[in-house]
Amino acid sequence: MKPNLKLNLKPLDLNKYKQRLIKHEDYQDVCQISKDIWDGGDYLPKVFHEWVDSPGLFVGIEDTIKKQIVAVGKYSYLPDKTGLIEGLRVHSEYRGEGLSWQVDLPIFNKALEDKKNGTVDRIANCTHILNKVSLHMSKKVGFREYQKYLCLELNSEEIDCKQVSIENWEPTYEEILMQPYFKNTNNHIAQNFLVQRMTKDLFKELKKRAHFALVDGYPGFLDNNHGNYCVSLVPTAVAQYKWLKYSAQKLNSHNVLSFVYPDKSVINELKTLPVRTWVDFEPDLVYLVF
Repeated sequence: MKPNLKLNLKPLDLNKYKQRLIKHEDYQDVCQISKDIWDGGDYLPKVFHEWVDSPGLFVGIEDTIKKQIVAVGKYSYLPDKTGLIEGLRVHSEYRGEGLSWQVDLPIFNKALEDKKNGTVDRIANCTHILNKVSLHMSKKVGFREYQKYLCLELNSEEIDCKQVSIENWEPTYEEILMQPYFKNTNNHIAQNFLVQRMTKDLFKELKKRAHFALVDGYPGFLDNNHGNYCVSLVPTAVAQYKWLKYSAQKLNSHNVLSFVYPDKSVINELKTLPVRTWVDFEPDLVYLVF
């Protein structure tokens, strides 16, 4: 796993660390890394075993003295032929030692190899605008910002869905593509810190696991991918609010997000509704491509 990309990096201290693939037995170590991320709500423990078994590359840095994994990163294949770099995590006690680069370089070089041989036609990652380290690393190796979305959630503690009507909806792929949502997004869809192009393969995956419905006539779906999120395929403020409200009621939990394309008029109307954002109604989910 020697990197091909040349950067002026501090060499990995081989007296203390080694780079290796992640195994199922590393689960508890990864949970220790994740416990302080997103106030303990990090999705990585939930997808850990799936990631170990999935195609791509799941890389870690082991502290060979403590025999403990202290940094991880994942390279995944998406249905739209994107190679996705995701899940970069460093244990809080090991930050500042350059371990992020030591994890990301072999992943990025694998992605470059795949792009060269046609396995993928795009390399991408998603990060939060406040994650300055991730943004800096991505741009340093040549990623560019392609799209941004607004992370949205309910701010009310009440789960009340009495004012909305629910109908089952069984759309075809062609019906999905005709939805207003895709007019601004260039056929991309924002899931839970994951953006990709809508394809037949992705639609098939969603049909298997997501809940499609009409909420007061507004089409959309509720899904769990790295956590609960909903998508209103009519991207008005009211429609997105009603989908968040319905999703919270259905799940009996406010732990559900929506990712909104940053149309100024929609954002202004959202400010009048009982919803909240993470960065004062500024687009904060950043989708980068290489």
